[in-house]
Amino acid sequence: MKKAIRRAYITKGFVLSLIGFLAVEKGDGDMRIVYDATKSGLNEVIWAHFGLHNAASILHMAGAESYFGDLDLGEMFLN
Repeated sequence: MKKAIRRAYITKGFVLSLIGFLAVEKGDGDMRIVYDATKSGLNEVIWAHFGLHNAASILHMAGAESYFGDLDLGEMFLN
């Protein structure tokens, strides 16, 4: 929880919208924040699709001039 407060993800102040959250222990001395968007109605108005490609489909799309990269977005999601 201290990490989220230090990064100003959780602060005191005027609230525009509410979303529930809870802390879940993750290892020794660490925690993960779990957000519950069901209570705010957010799940009903947002649609997301995170399809994963397999190796065959990626190779089918690749060409001689294709470039691939890898992004570590863990900090973006409080991991």
